[in-house]
Amino acid sequence: MSVAAIETIQTKIREVEQISTIIAAAVHEQGRRPRRSPATSASAACRTGSMSIHVTQVEAAVHETGSNVESVVQLAMNSTKWP
Repeated sequence: MSVAAIETIQTKIREVEQISTIIAAAVHEQGRRPRRSPATSASAACRTGSMSIHVTQVEAAVHETGSNVESVVQLAMNSTKWP
């Protein structure tokens, strides 16, 4: 794997992390908005909670992927040091 490819992967991971943060903020804001009726409130709360769980899962997956990419980068860098 070339250094350029690794840098591209790292850039994409940072972009996904930014998107995840934006989604989490939107979910949080949605939960703060006033609701029209108790039924609508319960439905919105359920959807907001569900979305929050999904965002958390995406965030964890992005973090894990970022860690894995960092490991690959280190391996690639160490392999170029060998004679």
